[in-house]
Amino acid sequence: MTERYRFVENWTEEDLLTIPQEETESFEYKSSQTPIDKLKEKISVAASAFWNSGGGIFIAGVNDSGKIDGGILESIGRQDIRDWTDQILTSVEPIGNYAIKVISNEINNSLIQDNHIVLVISFGESVIAPHMAYDKKYYVRAGAHSGPEIIFLLKLFAREGDYKNQCCAGY
Repeated sequence: MTERYRFVENWTEEDLLTIPQEETESFEYKSSQTPIDKLKEKISVAASAFWNSGGGIFIAGVNDSGKIDGGILESIGRQDIRDWTDQILTSVEPIGNYAIKVISNEINNSLIQDNHIVLVISFGESVIAPHMAYDKKYYVRAGAHSGPEIIFLLKLFAREGDYKNQCCAGY
């Protein structure tokens, strides 16, 4: 992956201290308090949205203000967090380019708890869009939110077919 988001592979806890103070079109945050089943859904939706929207960075273990809030567990049951995340991302169809960085408490006075991590996933720009999330919906990133997008898909498919004038007139 040579996209602009690959650099997260070298991030440290100190890099987390410099992320934007609120979610943006390129950054999505999930709190350490997010239940694991919801986090799984959020990762799948974020993957679809970022791949369909030019790329971005998803961070679990920080609050809505981009501040480290303890981190998430470093494993889910017996499964390593990296393997768990890979499994979620393979449920998105088709799968795009991504990089995972797991950051543990590695500095004095760390804000990451023992046996916890901050999960950083960078999504590259996709040339094979659209990407469908776990719930069989397609998402795009609009500002600081990921949402299902029908018109985007109609326009995308219309570029490939003869029905362009039929389905997308006026958009």
